Amino acid sequence: MTLSKTTTHLIVQCWCNGLTAVETVDYLKEKHKISVALQTVYNHRKSLTAQDMVDELLRQQNRDIALADRALKLKYRDRVLAKLMPQKLAVDSIVNQTNTNIDETVNSIIAFSREQNAKAKQKEQEAE
Repeated sequence: MTLSKTTTHLIVQCWCNGLTAVETVDYLKEKHKISVALQTVYNHRKSLTAQDMVDELLRQQNRDIALADRALKLKYRDRVLAKLMPQKLAVDSIVNQTNTNIDETVNSIIAFSREQNAKAKQKEQEAE
């Protein structure tokens, strides 16, 4: 089945607006009464038409930024860089939280082991 250009446009538009593939299927079904499969959305996102549209949107955005005044250029440049640069702080906090969870687990295992050893020694002493 071939979808109309309008449907393809709507799928790409949803993608550009940040909707996930599942959200796109739901949006098309609820708002436009168009039923598409999830795989169809993925296929359209990978299509040359979609890539051409994304390239054109990026070109227009870069042109708008280039034509803007200096303060606005720097603002958008900072936003683009913030999106492109890895978020080290988020990774560090996740690693630290994971390490804390591991430490807590190890400590609980050690405490359990000590309790079991103490009970075993107590039983040995009672048996003697």
